[in-house]
Amino acid sequence: MDAASSVARVKRIQAAFRVLALLQMTAIYFPKQAIVQDGASYSFIIVGGGSAGCVLANRLSEDSRFNVLLIEAGGDPPLESKLPGLMGYIPETSQDWNYTEQYDKNRDIYQSNHTLPLTQGRMLGGGSSANYMFYVRGNFHDYNSWAHAVGDPTWDYEHVLPYFKKSEHMDDPGILSSKYRRFHGTSGYLHVTKQPHQEASEYLNMFHELGYKILLDVNGNEQLGYGEPSFTIAEGVRQSTAYSFLRPVKDRQNLHVLKHTLVTKILFDKFKNAIGVEALTEDGKLIKIIVEKEVIVTAGGFNSPKLLMLSGIGPKEHLGSLGIKVTSDLPVGQNLQDHPAALVAYKFKKASAPLQPQNYGMLPAVTMAGYVALNKSQMYPDYQSICFHIPNDSSAAITLCSFNFALDYNTCQAIYEAGKGREVLLCVQNLLNPKSRGKIELRSTDPTDQPLIFLRTYTEEEDLEKMEKAFKKLDEIRSSKYFKAVAGEIVDHRLPRCKGMVFGTREYWRCHVLSTKMTMYHYSGACGMGRGRVVDPRLRVYGVNRLRVADSSTMHSVPSGNINAPVIMIAEKAADMIKKDNCI
Repeated sequence: MDAASSVARVKRIQAAFRVLALLQMTAIYFPKQAIVQDGASYSFIIVGGGSAGCVLANRLSEDSRFNVLLIEAGGDPPLESKLPGLMGYIPETSQDWNYTEQYDKNRDIYQSNHTLPLTQGRMLGGGSSANYMFYVRGNFHDYNSWAHAVGDPTWDYEHVLPYFKKSEHMDDPGILSSKYRRFHGTSGYLHVTKQPHQEASEYLNMFHELGYKILLDVNGNEQLGYGEPSFTIAEGVRQSTAYSFLRPVKDRQNLHVLKHTLVTKILFDKFKNAIGVEALTEDGKLIKIIVEKEVIVTAGGFNSPKLLMLSGIGPKEHLGSLGIKVTSDLPVGQNLQDHPAALVAYKFKKASAPLQPQNYGMLPAVTMAGYVALNKSQMYPDYQSICFHIPNDSSAAITLCSFNFALDYNTCQAIYEAGKGREVLLCVQNLLNPKSRGKIELRSTDPTDQPLIFLRTYTEEEDLEKMEKAFKKLDEIRSSKYFKAVAGEIVDHRLPRCKGMVFGTREYWRCHVLSTKMTMYHYSGACGMGRGRVVDPRLRVYGVNRLRVADSSTMHSVPSGNINAPVIMIAEKAADMIKKDNCI
């Protein structure tokens, strides 16, 4: 198999799933389509039914006195979203916003300007219906830093931990019988489990030999070390917030879900009160919907800032250049953050085991995750390593590399060929606390146009230096007893720009990082919280009334790990703040 054939195969399978989608096999799990007339009124309007929006819809509709409307641009998650083993088939479909990064000089030089896809879920559950299902909260340092930066102690780790626990239903017996039990909830909507594999033990022993702690749980009181992750998977089903928070309450009479509808503008009165939204329905009608209490924007890392700017909330100069009347001059779209990533592969022991049929109720690869501080005295990690164990002769690596990570086909081909008769460890390294900041701008005043997204990865030299050190640190596995015992080898990644460089040098690793650059899809910060930013510590938008944002875009800084769990925490906390501020 070659990389081009692998991508073509994915496209054929996606076409088959599109046909299956016509049967609406998953519709029974989710609320029915609401019938909303032009001029209809609701107590709360939630814009965006993603990771945060589904949580808020559940929590705000707990009080039957209030009618809650959740508006989602996509529809119900399809079968390939429900089954964890099919997660790789969601990008570049109608369930993906299909956004891409604008021109990046480094990507042009090192990857021939191959477009970087910025996958984001366009369906109920949003990112939680499209992600890799890691349940990672981050580090206590993240939230203590937020609290200090925004001047509100209720955002510190001690105060947000109860919200993590509130949403969680930890099912793993090992964690529940361990010292980590006190950090977890067992009565929330979001089921969380582990998927331990015997194949991981040899590799974890290798990391232990190199001096790393082997952790049962990175969501307790320590995060530095390696282990098998927790996932938002239970009984073979992806626990998206659509499945976990909407499904159990789908028949609530005061919960209304309007799907396949794009909110185009937030409406304000002359006193700058949010009074409703303008929305484009599936049949092309533009309707106005009135709100009695608040509009809550949970449209995600890109679409929340986009909607605010279309509604006149954003940088005065940028909005003025498009002829948009400014309601509140705020740095919307600035301070965009992400976890930049790159990969490396190693050949391990020879093997000839026959390929096993895939269990679609589990992830398609055995996975380990490590959190490492470059400074030994530091209590929080600088980078995360996600290492996939690829069995001999498997096509998983070439598909992941060429289609999902959108890397150069020659590199992906090299990794695939390295796995012929050998086990491969494919590790994605990502920088957890980047200094570089990107931005989001409007392309036009047309709400159906994609925004302009500039990640600006590695514009701060310190970020590239840390990534170079992260790869050099991981490469210590070549000195381990296990690596030597199985005659392990580094894979020749066939990186044209790195040809002739001495492997292992600073120059080589910098080139390697830039040549395999990709994203972790952790877009955040463009409607940031705190003084001089977009929302206050109660997530209310500065300069207007009755409008909040409550998703990853409000993060003051991106947490030290995958962001789905922190987004759910933000939504849980937002729900309580909204109830209190509205005397509910």
